[in-house]
Amino acid sequence: MKIFRYIVASAAFVALASCSGNTAGTAAEGNGEAAAVEEAAAVTAEEAVVELAAGTTEIAAADVPTIIDFNAVWCGPCQRFKPVFHKVAEEFKGKAVFVSVNTDSCPDIAQKYQIQSIPQIVTVMPDGTATAGPTGYQEEADFKAYVESVVNK
Repeated sequence: MKIFRYIVASAAFVALASCSGNTAGTAAEGNGEAAAVEEAAAVTAEEAVVELAAGTTEIAAADVPTIIDFNAVWCGPCQRFKPVFHKVAEEFKGKAVFVSVNTDSCPDIAQKYQIQSIPQIVTVMPDGTATAGPTGYQEEADFKAYVESVVNK
């Protein structure tokens, strides 16, 4: 029984340590914001959607609106919405930054934006103001109309 408790305690320690989000790379950069800005800039040039790594605690501001999809692997509507999000992101590449956040892997970001249910869209404008967007599965035409309204502000 003592061995079992030791294993459970060790596993809990490792799990909590890995959730801190602090790595040698981000510590060397201060708060990691410079790397996040570079990542956001790279997205507009390379890929349509940034899939945040586990433990990420911040989303950097961009010169264009940032549209964030909060989701989870176990969420059926989230998985149905994922291809819609990626397709619309491809269409609006360069006009907005699209970020996908797994709420289980990045709970600090979900808490920061007060995510209560998923899928949830949050838009962060270049001035830093964040507004909640649609919640739940969105048809492509509806989500595209939402993105157009954000980009054309």
